[in-house]
Amino acid sequence: MKQLTVLPLVAIISGLMVGCGGGGGGSSSPAPKSYKIQFVHMLVNQDPANISSTCSSPTYFKEYPTGNVDYAQVATNIHAIDSYNADGSFNQSLISKISPNGVLTFTENDVEDGGYITLIDNVGTSSSPIFHTISIQKQFLGNYLVNVESPQGNQSSCYQDGKLTIDKTQRVMNLSSDGGLGTITESGFETYRDGEVLTPSSQTIKKPIHLVSSNEYVLGKAYNNEKIKGYVLARGSELSIDGDQSPNSQVLKVLTDEVSLNWPTSPSYTFNSVDVKALARNERYKWQSVTNANRSILVSDELSYSLYMTGAMNTWSIYSVQPQVASSMDVELTETTVSSGIYPELVCSGGRCVVDNNGVVATDLNRLQRAYFEVSANSKHTIYAEPNNHDELIIPDYKIGNSYKPSGSEPIEVSYINYGDSYTSDFFELIMNKYNDPESSATYVDKVSVLKTPQKLES
Repeated sequence: MKQLTVLPLVAIISGLMVGCGGGGGGSSSPAPKSYKIQFVHMLVNQDPANISSTCSSPTYFKEYPTGNVDYAQVATNIHAIDSYNADGSFNQSLISKISPNGVLTFTENDVEDGGYITLIDNVGTSSSPIFHTISIQKQFLGNYLVNVESPQGNQSSCYQDGKLTIDKTQRVMNLSSDGGLGTITESGFETYRDGEVLTPSSQTIKKPIHLVSSNEYVLGKAYNNEKIKGYVLARGSELSIDGDQSPNSQVLKVLTDEVSLNWPTSPSYTFNSVDVKALARNERYKWQSVTNANRSILVSDELSYSLYMTGAMNTWSIYSVQPQVASSMDVELTETTVSSGIYPELVCSGGRCVVDNNGVVATDLNRLQRAYFEVSANSKHTIYAEPNNHDELIIPDYKIGNSYKPSGSEPIEVSYINYGDSYTSDFFELIMNKYNDPESSATYVDKVSVLKTPQKLES
């Protein structure tokens, strides 16, 4: 077994993910669950004036200050779409199931329990291919939008779904108080498009405010030396239109309820950042950043809260989301133990390759694993799966030449995503989207990647 260079990243996401279930009568067998995967090719930082006439009104995934945009073409040029069994052996090709508009439709019967769907993109040529793959285990499948890096040609139509309906009305938020806030050093607002916008407290009218719709809720807030003192949650339609001679005021509620922050006395990990997030109206807002110098924080019983923390343990990076339901907040980076000096490794024997996790992570939570590795300059592979009872992540025996498949000498990056009792495909889609960066030259990002539309990102 060769010594490997391991670039670790642990993503710890704790909390309750709500699933759905049901039942009914009847003797007929239910139809097998069906999935749809839409393939696209993202074009990054493009001038809208240069978009082909065959690509009218595309969905803009990102808008730059320069006016340029990211948009996507429908992709139909896919090298291979394969199903693999739980042991990594080849099952069947599904390439014939892709439609002329780049949509793959298949059912749960097309992949064995514990098996994989593998999507293969060729960014080289037919004679000198360079393969990029993503493999998703059956239990994590869903209806996904998938980006491939291979060009699709100028005649390809554009992806037009999932657009945000933008409210173009320019609005202002005039913050006021009935008293009791004390000294305010900063005040401002937070929206989906603008993020958090803070200004010196003397500037009480914030403009312009860009809203997705008039139904969006805007959080107004006031701080004293970065400690929140008051807030107001207002629907966009309640805000004044820019230019009104007498704009209505949004009265900040003075915060008086206080919860303690319980910091660990001798943690085995280090914190990089701790942010308190407020949850309201299905939206998440930044409430306040805290350090171990903060022993309490002001809150409202009308909102719920979670802690978003980043840190490190035994050379591993850790990201943690901890919902808070008690009258005090426990600042605990993770419920997981990460071993010191032990690393996962890519092992191949007898034509079978696995990521042997070597007991690196110990947790009582459910676990999803991401593994990424490159085979010289020939191929780049990402796998999302659950480790088996031997703490191994099975690597599919890709139907590509041996020079594109791992041999066991490749460095790997491994991420563990720990979660509560259950998950949804939306949760998994969000996880995969974090590793998406089209046209990026970065090493450890998904080269065949799952996207979220602007509409889904907003929701």
